Amino acid sequence: TARELGHVLLERMRQNPDLEVIAPARVTGFDDRGGQVRVEIERDGVMSSLLCRLLVAADGGDSAIREQLGVPIRRWQYGQSAVVTNITPAKAHANKAYERFTDSGPVALLPMTEQRCALVWTVRDEQLDAVLALDDG
Repeated sequence: TARELGHVLLERMRQNPDLEVIAPARVTGFDDRGGQVRVEIERDGVMSSLLCRLLVAADGGDSAIREQLGVPIRRWQYGQSAVVTNITPAKAHANKAYERFTDSGPVALLPMTEQRCALVWTVRDEQLDAVLALDDG
């Protein structure tokens, strides 16, 4: 899973003597000084600043760094929604994932622990209320 991959990558970074891992922390501001960037961070309630040659804005879709830089974004609607739930099928999943493509979008059944599966069902927006109203039976 993505969480496991993140743990492995973080552990590998911590083992590299050429890297200093500063996490968890939050960037509160930055100042581009031409050849260097001064980055203000908050970590465990303590404010500090770092100097670096490169600042990567990889802080998510609502990036504060992107906003401060004034980098525009484009958003659009796909007309689809994903309904996600966990189910326990009558037959064991044998660690196999399944995906089908339908007229309204893909449906995926993804194996989890304890013989449960994550169901990801893509529906057209106009179908969403009817699908969410379905009962468990």
